[in-house]
Amino acid sequence: MLTMVILLSILANQPLSAALLVFFDEGRDSPRGLFNFDTETGITTLRADVPGETRFIAMDTRPSDMTVFTCDFEGLLWTIDINTGVATPIGPTGLSGASNGPVGLAFDPVSGDLFGLKNNGGLYSVNTSTGAFTFIGDTGDVDRGLSFSPAGQLFGFTGGGDLYSIDPTTGSETAIGGTGNPVVGISEDSTFTRAGELYGTDFRGTIFRTDIVTGDGVLVGPTGLDFGLLGIVEVPEPATLLLLGFGGLGLLRKRR
Repeated sequence: MLTMVILLSILANQPLSAALLVFFDEGRDSPRGLFNFDTETGITTLRADVPGETRFIAMDTRPSDMTVFTCDFEGLLWTIDINTGVATPIGPTGLSGASNGPVGLAFDPVSGDLFGLKNNGGLYSVNTSTGAFTFIGDTGDVDRGLSFSPAGQLFGFTGGGDLYSIDPTTGSETAIGGTGNPVVGISEDSTFTRAGELYGTDFRGTIFRTDIVTGDGVLVGPTGLDFGLLGIVEVPEPATLLLLGFGGLGLLRKRR
C-alpha cells in the first residue's frame, strides 16, 4: 500500500503533456517512420522506423485498449505498434485507389465504434475484426482529418483545412466557419488530445491547432519534414496510463 501511495505521488506530479502526439511520415525526404511531436516546443524526434513502403494515411487509438489502428491508400486496415513501427494487416476495407481509398479513421469515445472516411467524401462504419467499411452517408466537401472530440462530437476537414462537424448517423456535414487553417499543401489527418485540443497535419510537414468553436486555426510549428506527413494520434505514455488506472482503482474502492 505504501508503495502505491509513493507511486501515485510521483505520477500525480507528471504533467498531462506526457501524452504525446505521434505522426507517420512516409519518408520522401526524411527517415520513414513514426515521430513524436512536442506541441509546446514544436520539436520533432524519430520514435520508430517503419519498414516497407505502405503509406499509412490515417491513424486513431482504440480507447478500450490503446491499440492504434491505421489504414493505407491501397485499401487495407491495420494495427500498428507505435513503439516498434511494426504494422499488422487486418483486412481489406473494400475501398482503394488514390481517389476512392480510405483517408480517415476515428473511434467514438462513447460507444467505442470505429468510423472511416473515404477520399472525395463519404462516412463509413468500420469492422475492426475484418477491416470492412460499410457506407453511412455522403460528407460533401469533408474528405480529410476525421476525429471525435472527447465529448463524442465528430469533426472532419476539407483538403484546404476548413473544419466541419459531422453527424455520425447520416454523414451530413455542417461548416464551423472561421478563417480555417494555415495549410500549405493539403490537410491530412487530425487528432484530439484528452484536454480537448484538435491538432491536424499538413502533407507538406506542418502541424496546426484548430478552435472547434470558431474554426480558426494556428500553426503549431513546422516538423522539419517537407513531404509526406500523414496520420497522427495522441498516445498516452505509460506513466499516464498507470495514473489513470490507479485513479480508477481508487474510485472503485470509494464506491465499494
